[in-house]
Amino acid sequence: MKILKFGQSTLKDTSSIAKVLDIIVQNPESIVVVSPLFKVSNRLEQIGKLAMVGNNSYKPILQEIEDEHFAIAKHFVDIKHQAKVIAGLKVMLNDLEEILYGVYLLWELSPRTKDHISTYGVKLSAYLMAECLKSKGVEANYFDIQKIIITNDVYGNAEVDKDTSLSNIKEQFGKIKGISVVTGSIGSTYKGESSNFGKSGSSFTSALFANALNAKSIEIYTDRDGILNTDPTLVHNAFSLKEISYAEVMEMSNFGNSFVYPPAIQPAIIKNIPITIKNLYNHSFEGTVIKNAATDKSLIVKANSSVQNVSLINVQGSGMIGVAGVASRVFGTLAHDKISVVMITQASSEHSICLAVKPENGTRAQLALQTEFMEEIREKKMDNISLTKELSIIAIIGENMKQTPGIAGKIFTSLGENRINVIAIAQGSSEYNISVVVEMKDLEKTLNVLHKTLFNNYN
Repeated sequence: MKILKFGQSTLKDTSSIAKVLDIIVQNPESIVVVSPLFKVSNRLEQIGKLAMVGNNSYKPILQEIEDEHFAIAKHFVDIKHQAKVIAGLKVMLNDLEEILYGVYLLWELSPRTKDHISTYGVKLSAYLMAECLKSKGVEANYFDIQKIIITNDVYGNAEVDKDTSLSNIKEQFGKIKGISVVTGSIGSTYKGESSNFGKSGSSFTSALFANALNAKSIEIYTDRDGILNTDPTLVHNAFSLKEISYAEVMEMSNFGNSFVYPPAIQPAIIKNIPITIKNLYNHSFEGTVIKNAATDKSLIVKANSSVQNVSLINVQGSGMIGVAGVASRVFGTLAHDKISVVMITQASSEHSICLAVKPENGTRAQLALQTEFMEEIREKKMDNISLTKELSIIAIIGENMKQTPGIAGKIFTSLGENRINVIAIAQGSSEYNISVVVEMKDLEKTLNVLHKTLFNNYN
């Protein structure tokens, strides 16, 4: 059993869909998880907003969505079955049109209705792909898994009830043979209402199926060569990684590489199921394999990831030394205000705590901490809480860095020789990650200096 996942970028037109169908045919025992056709999700969101403000220009966009799905059906489905397939698509599209008309009349688009509208993208896509496969003589079945994946009612970013959902998948798909084409990223609340579990939802669906059915592997098809070692828009000779560990992917994701979202693959990680990121449009690229432990020792450092814009909060003062509970108060205050901390570093003297937050949270974090430590600041036990904006974090990541001497020396020597000022440094005890904070204006230069220093021999 293999799980195949196809993102929107692989479902652009008849040419790309032909490639997708060929890959599925070569994997006769598989679960196929699909996203909506290219840009359909964006257009569904757009027409919902247009209908909400009483603008009937949503209708031509809905017609475009219909025309695209019909065109693919006419291209791939045997002519004697086209009427049936188009009728099936039309039923879904009519339901969607009725919902949009209701939004148009009421001038109201609740989060629940917005989620319900979003489900039609994957329903149309999965049904269409299953029918296209049937026309190629393949045993394929379409499954709307909304009632199988159970979530809470936080619409737009629902949390999946993993135990219930995994049990439902085992029960419904444990004995099914052939190819199952399933809807990605959608589920139902405990009340049976449509829900969408947000970021990387189709990847999460894939990981749930892999876990429940003990799949051999997951293959995720995209429009680029797997996971790159750094940002290709800033470093021209960035290269694709052959393999990377789960731990390294988590570190990369935390520091700006959004290609793989760790919570979305967590069900697969639990069972050590390997995940391969492939490029639909480049058959010569074998893919980046994500697995429990990378066996390739040729790279000590795997990647340079970056967070391009952060603000740095500095909490310091002589009155903090030896005083228990200061860190607890700092992070408790930020947690109360729902402010996420990107990076933390603390001097061993306990004189200061430095933390990075997203720029939109910088001033709010500063004010919250000033209020929390008002008495200490007034009594001069603590300095005013300082805020520095327009900074970037660069994370140097690699499992093989652990117990490898000289890495930090190479990093800071190269930065010093290139006159790049390092504002803050953090390293976890795992030794998988060394993070440095620099001014945003130095980000591109820093990434290129580090790439040359750490990957010169690899290129």
